[in-house]
Amino acid sequence: MLSDFPNEIQCQIIRLLDPVGLISLSQSSRYFRRLINPQKRHLVERLLQVELLPEHGGPTLTFRSRDSKLEPSWQDEAWESMRWACTDCLRLLPHKCFDNQSLLRLGYRKPFPQSDAARMVTTWEHRPDWQPERRLMPGSKAYRLEKSRRELYFFAVTKGVMCDVEGDPAEHLDNLDVSVLVGFKNLFEKEFRDMDNDEQMELFGGIALSIENEDCGKKRILDYVEKQGTVGPKDQSQQMAVSDVHGPMHQMRELARDSRWIMRLLNERLTVISSRLCQDFNSHHYTPVLHLPQVEAGEWRVLLEQTPWFNPGDNLSLLRVDLDLITTRRRQWKDLLDRAKERDAENSLPQVLDELYDEWVRNSEAIESEWKWLMDCKDEIEENPELLVDWTLERDGAAFT
Repeated sequence: MLSDFPNEIQCQIIRLLDPVGLISLSQSSRYFRRLINPQKRHLVERLLQVELLPEHGGPTLTFRSRDSKLEPSWQDEAWESMRWACTDCLRLLPHKCFDNQSLLRLGYRKPFPQSDAARMVTTWEHRPDWQPERRLMPGSKAYRLEKSRRELYFFAVTKGVMCDVEGDPAEHLDNLDVSVLVGFKNLFEKEFRDMDNDEQMELFGGIALSIENEDCGKKRILDYVEKQGTVGPKDQSQQMAVSDVHGPMHQMRELARDSRWIMRLLNERLTVISSRLCQDFNSHHYTPVLHLPQVEAGEWRVLLEQTPWFNPGDNLSLLRVDLDLITTRRRQWKDLLDRAKERDAENSLPQVLDELYDEWVRNSEAIESEWKWLMDCKDEIEENPELLVDWTLERDGAAFT
């Protein structure tokens, strides 16, 4: 019997239990209940482990950030049987009680079954050296490791397009350390350039999956544990909001949260695709100069002098007039190319730009179409907030699209 061992040995064994085992042991006898003395933190950990069980949490949800692929899709009936842990009221609730960020963001997403992130050990034993990642000391080894992992994950889920750095995706490898991931060797620029598209996608997927297997859902318990030191007991209104997740107070908070969240999502996505547009445009600045005859190359230089330099990054905000200017310059580049080919049909240099231009047009038109659609959504929400009110208060599972 475990109770026959000295207290020191019992504690050494108990600290290695998973959260479900800890609570089960505490309920096995009065002795272990007094010894373990479970707190709400331990009940939260147990609930987070229970939600991973198919019989309680439902089917596994997978989300691929690289292309936002969701399985099962929002319209699938499987969503009706899925449940997520609410660390406030200690219940398993359907997806309608959470916003999409709480379900899909890496730090809050359910871990994959059998992954490292899904293997939980109770925090019953105090760990004085433990610190959340946001409190890591800048310059420390742990801080540098976490920063490298974040950069690698961003590199993988954006398919090598890092919005704060210009140039070919292969050029970013000088700033990334793949060796921080188990199973990955050093990756060099030449090796990456020699890969075809399928091989690159496989690499991106492997890097993302390696990080997700360890980090998925990490913030679910960390956020709760951190709050316990700064947040006092709930007042009555907070208790009511927790006990009635579908009540009017919950709906008003949900409306305010959804409004801010949707506008933030729109702005973040607009920044990303604006950066891609500018990267494409900037990368073609001097290509015509190298391949066009002197006359057309000179005209293109004059056009560039009349064009601002767009700096991709987190602070980029394109206006409609900027998009019109980029489209105009792209069309003018094509006019110069066609004129050069007509004037000197035997010159093969302009021919090399045809395929490059076609690819530029295909990529830009797809991105511009999304940019215009997002801007229209943003303008419509700002002009008519009632549309968002109706969607928030009346949404159901099918509306999560």
